[in-house]
Amino acid sequence: MRILGRAIFREVITSASLGTLLFIFVLFLRTIERLSVLLVKTSAPAPVVARLLLYALPSTIPFALPLGVLVGILIGLSRMSADSEIIAMRASGIPSLSVARPVLLFSVLALMMTALASLWLTPLSLHLESRVARNYVAAQLTGAIESRIFDEQFPNTVVYVGNVNTDLTKQITWHNVFIADVTPPEELQQRGKDRGEGPRIIVAEEAIPHADAANNRVILDMNNVHTTERDKEGKVITTEAATQ
Repeated sequence: MRILGRAIFREVITSASLGTLLFIFVLFLRTIERLSVLLVKTSAPAPVVARLLLYALPSTIPFALPLGVLVGILIGLSRMSADSEIIAMRASGIPSLSVARPVLLFSVLALMMTALASLWLTPLSLHLESRVARNYVAAQLTGAIESRIFDEQFPNTVVYVGNVNTDLTKQITWHNVFIADVTPPEELQQRGKDRGEGPRIIVAEEAIPHADAANNRVILDMNNVHTTERDKEGKVITTEAATQ
């Protein structure tokens, strides 16, 4: 690239960089608003907050980069025109292609970066952000249950715990546990489970919850379990187990 091309390229990339940073900041404010619900409700620690914000940042690039490039080209060429640099180039016999070539090269590079961010970086960052959020929420679920309150934070499940105790090792134990599985029959059939209409009721004297962050769920070790449900013919089936 000749001296003239490098000068135009430098002029455009400076304005485009500032414009891209500005648009990233504006779009990132919406992302912060979306994450604030999780951060306020759970009082997440600083490392979790930092990772969520870091992973949310790349999703703004596919929108901010094209806008920043457009603004950079307009501002860069407008400044050169205002300083009569474009007129001086034409008076010197420099063809318009010499001015357009570095601008087109910069646009192609920006297009490749936008495609890379859209097809690879953004999906990867959203996946990592979702995994961090799920793992943190799953780790907090076992301690978020309040006693003597019907809790519906789990999908298709209602949980009632009479008492919640925590020992010196921070092991949480639920006493007098009532669980209602209200999963629709259609969804059960899709999972390969065949059950009649109505909820499945589980009553346990004691349960110890364990967070399974990898699968975003809570596993219960229950004692003195009584399960009541209906089969397809409407008959009530009751089972008892010492542990489950």
